[in-house]
Amino acid sequence: MVLYDPSDAAIAACREVLRLRLRAIPCRFGRLAYFASLRGRGESSYREPGLSNSFRQEEMDAVAARSHLEEFIHWLNLPLAEQVRALEEFLEDLERSGPEAIDKWVGSDGFRALIPAEASDVERELFVSELHTALSLLRR
Repeated sequence: MVLYDPSDAAIAACREVLRLRLRAIPCRFGRLAYFASLRGRGESSYREPGLSNSFRQEEMDAVAARSHLEEFIHWLNLPLAEQVRALEEFLEDLERSGPEAIDKWVGSDGFRALIPAEASDVERELFVSELHTALSLLRR
């Protein structure tokens, strides 16, 4: 995990801005999607246009990586029923983009981009397993 000094003023400011952005995303699964959207496929850096003018890339990466991992761990600790509800809410929003968006997202394993780089192998496997289970329950 990327470490940082939480007493650093720039880090604290970046964390606060990111916290406010996350608060605007009510869906837990949507928050994971938000972090995935900040990273390009296969990239480890987080890019947020609104923050890149105010913070150095190292600050953004440190704060976003830690926040992403925290949201991810929180997700893994949710009961399966809550995961299913959150995933259903996310997919309903995605469906507004067109029914094919869900098929494309699920079929392409796009959800693997939601996993933070700092996640352990066990956490990764648990996430994928729980997500497949939740999707199976939603398809019924």
